[in-house]
Amino acid sequence: MTELINFRPNLRVRDVPAAIAFYRDVIGFDLRVEFDDGSFALLGSGAAEVALVRHEDPPAEGAYLYVRGVAELYDRCKAHGFEITRGLELEPWGLRDFVVRDPDGHLIAIGERVDPNG
Repeated sequence: MTELINFRPNLRVRDVPAAIAFYRDVIGFDLRVEFDDGSFALLGSGAAEVALVRHEDPPAEGAYLYVRGVAELYDRCKAHGFEITRGLELEPWGLRDFVVRDPDGHLIAIGERVDPNG
């Protein structure tokens, strides 16, 4: 039987070093690989990863990142001046999450599983 282990978004970005700064310095990923020509980077933390691929005119895409400590990350995104397109909310299905727009316009939903009754 097939077991699904992880899923990694590949986000197309105009400026890989600028995107690295957002995903490393604001979100908290570690830089794992960066091509010298600035065309690609891989960042990760534990099993969570994101690949950044240089593209002249990247379309806005979306991804969901599960975390622990969502309120702290929400505050950090706001403190760094990134656009919060949906504030921190408790969803009836047991996620507390928000949505931030990254430097290339990608909408990144960030959430934490919580008890919806408490």
